[in-house]
Amino acid sequence: MPKKITPLYRPVVFNTIFNDPKNIDLLEELIAILFQRDLKDIKGKAKLLTNNNNPDFATKVDITADVDGELFNIKIVQD
Repeated sequence: MPKKITPLYRPVVFNTIFNDPKNIDLLEELIAILFQRDLKDIKGKAKLLTNNNNPDFATKVDITADVDGELFNIKIVQD
């Protein structure tokens, strides 16, 4: 059975999923994958630091998370 694919290259989709404190577990998994970290070292330690009031928000999505004092920034820039 085919799985539904979510196109994360669209800022609104990316933001809806990862820029929501209720989905911090998904953000932790994304950080582990993107930054090649062990999920066990991140799980339960990430804090979302994103500011949605950025005027460039329509074309750029910045997500900043703090994991034990180390900052991780994730950005999607739409062409």
